[in-house]
Amino acid sequence: MKYLYSFFLTITACIWIPLLIFIFPLSLLFIIPYFIIGYVTPVKKFILTFILFKTKPIKKYFWKFIYNKIASKYDRSSWTCMNYGFSKPSGIFIKNNTSEIYCLQLYHYITSGFLEYKDWKGKSLVEVGSGRGGGLSYIAKVFSPVLALGIDISQTQVDLCNSFHKQTNIKFIQGDAENLPVKDFSIDVVVNIESSHCYPNINRFLSEIRRILKPGGWFLYADFANPKIIQDIEIGVVETGMKILKKQDITENVLMSMDIENERKVNEVVNIPWPFKQAYLEFSGVKDSVIYKEFQSRNIVYVAYVIQSNN
Repeated sequence: MKYLYSFFLTITACIWIPLLIFIFPLSLLFIIPYFIIGYVTPVKKFILTFILFKTKPIKKYFWKFIYNKIASKYDRSSWTCMNYGFSKPSGIFIKNNTSEIYCLQLYHYITSGFLEYKDWKGKSLVEVGSGRGGGLSYIAKVFSPVLALGIDISQTQVDLCNSFHKQTNIKFIQGDAENLPVKDFSIDVVVNIESSHCYPNINRFLSEIRRILKPGGWFLYADFANPKIIQDIEIGVVETGMKILKKQDITENVLMSMDIENERKVNEVVNIPWPFKQAYLEFSGVKDSVIYKEFQSRNIVYVAYVIQSNN
């Protein structure tokens, strides 16, 4: 009877989940753990993926809602990065005394154009999807742009960032990646790391990047998706009037980081309320998580780009 009840809830999810969200938005905090607690069946995986990544109206609302909640509930200044990290076989290659060093290495690797550029002095730089601000804070210190502007859809995260990060060349504002609050042709460098998979309309986002970049400006970009979506993104880049200068598949580097970080992430669970422990483990990408297994099987790949706006 228990399994029949669970099966019925799952196959009817496309009806009761939208209705429940409409009536009671906080229900998202209970719906998501239902789909990832215990064994993740193919049906559960399909429905969860559909809800979070395929339904465009729900997708943007969900991520904005969940990041607002995370920022309001977990305002620890020791947690400033929200990516899966990057490692080389040699291990650590940046100097920073923090438990988030592998997350920052991902920022360093992408923002340096795969270790080609040492700084962005005299340049204006925007990070779209700045999250909790740790990555942009690192960029502002190490790459020395004249301005480092972080844009995020979550106002709660923006407020948190402005309280955490006080450098004179850094600022955080609220904004939508598909409608950026930035003037045309005004920015030298745009950084976007592990964020675009949350956007309902990736082509609209790419058009916005092209709009705000100065002629010859740089777009330093990294995210994960299945190979078909990656192909569509690359077509979208060209169609918007930008060109891909360099591309790297960094899936193995990200998996290496996830392996190294696994123990730290598992230990963090003690600070998470019981109903959301499994949700946290999935979100953070521990070894048994769906995303970890998808990287291993290469159903999903993590790709990085150096892109330039055409003159």
